[in-house]
Amino acid sequence: QTFDAQVTGVTDHGTYVRLLDGSAEGRVVRGYKGLTVGMKIPVKLINTDSVHGFIDFEYSAGIDVAKEERLQRKKAAALALRDRVGDKFRAVVSGISKKATWIRTVPEGVEGRLVRGRSGLRVGSEVSVVLLAADPDRGFIDFAREDTVLPAV
Repeated sequence: QTFDAQVTGVTDHGTYVRLLDGSAEGRVVRGYKGLTVGMKIPVKLINTDSVHGFIDFEYSAGIDVAKEERLQRKKAAALALRDRVGDKFRAVVSGISKKATWIRTVPEGVEGRLVRGRSGLRVGSEVSVVLLAADPDRGFIDFAREDTVLPAV
């Protein structure tokens, strides 16, 4: 569902809007780049969390098409893998930053984050991994190095 809204705040922690009818306020979690306080924009409701009181919107015009296509590929891959948690894969390290190590499975070509056993790896390193989690809603796929996972009892 789409609503008319006004941007009420832009900080390092998020971009916030209030619906013009005053019925709700929330955070723009997708397509927020370039928005400034006072702008009137159409937003789409994408998620609510009644426990914590969060409302998430997206500003469709601000979404990069290439990023959206990549997100859809990640969500599809996570959906295909969700029943394979615990399975082993061969992988190659495809990227490293201070906060994350990224891998690509071989030969499937599925990208994911290595959340356990990151030390000593470089881009191009081959590694055996175990699938820890696959979240199709967010497109997150998490792996651990096989030698960091305890064997099933």
